[in-house]
Amino acid sequence: MTTVTVRAPAKINLGLSVGPPRPDGFHPLATVYQAISIYDEIKARPAAPGDFTVTLTGEGDNVVPMDGTNLAVQAARLLAKHLDVDEGAALSLHKMIAVSGGLAGGSADAAGALLACDALWGAGVSRDELMVLAAQLGSDVPFCLVGGNAIGTGRGDSISPVLARGSYEWVLAYADGGLSTPQVFAEFDRFAGRRVGGDGGGDGVDGDGASGDRASGDRPSGVGAPGSRARGDGVSGVGATGGATSGAGGPVTAAGGSGVRAAAGSAKATRRRKAGQLGGAGEPPRLVEVGQVAPSADDAGRERRAGPDEPDVSPELMAGLRCGDPYAVGLALHNDLQAAALRLQPGLRNTLSVGEEFGALGSLVSGSGPTCLFLAADEDHAVDLAVALSGSGTCRIVQRATGPVHGARVIA
Repeated sequence: MTTVTVRAPAKINLGLSVGPPRPDGFHPLATVYQAISIYDEIKARPAAPGDFTVTLTGEGDNVVPMDGTNLAVQAARLLAKHLDVDEGAALSLHKMIAVSGGLAGGSADAAGALLACDALWGAGVSRDELMVLAAQLGSDVPFCLVGGNAIGTGRGDSISPVLARGSYEWVLAYADGGLSTPQVFAEFDRFAGRRVGGDGGGDGVDGDGASGDRASGDRPSGVGAPGSRARGDGVSGVGATGGATSGAGGPVTAAGGSGVRAAAGSAKATRRRKAGQLGGAGEPPRLVEVGQVAPSADDAGRERRAGPDEPDVSPELMAGLRCGDPYAVGLALHNDLQAAALRLQPGLRNTLSVGEEFGALGSLVSGSGPTCLFLAADEDHAVDLAVALSGSGTCRIVQRATGPVHGARVIA
């Protein structure tokens, strides 16, 4: 085989609960992952024994390292060492996943490199073995192999599949500039009154090891998003001018302000009605829409919760996924790191507010940020949200995606 091509998806965290740091400096996590239809493409070609190289096109071509610190190169070397073979690989990455955007772009590349090199060398490594190797590379890498919906515990690398129904329409708004995962964790701990050991944040929430660090602690780098659609991924790019492309690839005319606002009002009314039904008898859902951050609570430095010794997964979120109800899922989205990310990059509040104004079922900062996520009721609503966000001036670029999707797969 002369070339192997793998496609690996981005991930988002639908729920993220963070515990206090352990003696090694890592925080225990309980998170619900979902793989979404934004993909990096990883190719592996034969190379001289022991020779591992990487080239890149697309996102991050000016910030992602092209040497041995690249996480995809580390993955290929790790597999060769595990197999005890004298092999090499010439890797090429076509990146559509934003760098340092909280979407695990580097982890996706590492997962793709593991699969591509396994196929290139004809090794036939079992999925269980690949999962063990993936966990050595970074906290998000195992999930990028699995995809779909899953619960992550420990450092996020202990993966359990989630039984869920339905498909979800997402709109992603990318900020200007990045956020360092260790910095966000340190801010989270500072307001929780904790003293952080180690580097204060090697937890792999973002998993963007493409910048050269492990997925458990990427350094900040430029954030961007594609302005054009990835090959065959069904993802729509929305430019800063407000033009949009539909999920099927056809053009969509930007809706007028009154039309979008009318759709937003209808979606918000439906969401409130659904919220009332969900509240019903007994206690209301304990998690609220993260986009509706109460200024007084956040300004006082209070997180959604201080982070229990054993972080847990939201039962409301799990119930919503089991039922395939986007309204219930939207109400239950949460991120313990969001308040810290907002303190470090306050402008993200404006982006979240636009999504709320135009009827997002739920909104939150992805992982340690700075990408903002918005859940739409359906495809038409997603287009309206994308147009509104792209014309708001609060973000650099907007992109649409659906989830869940499969994990890394060999496609050629």
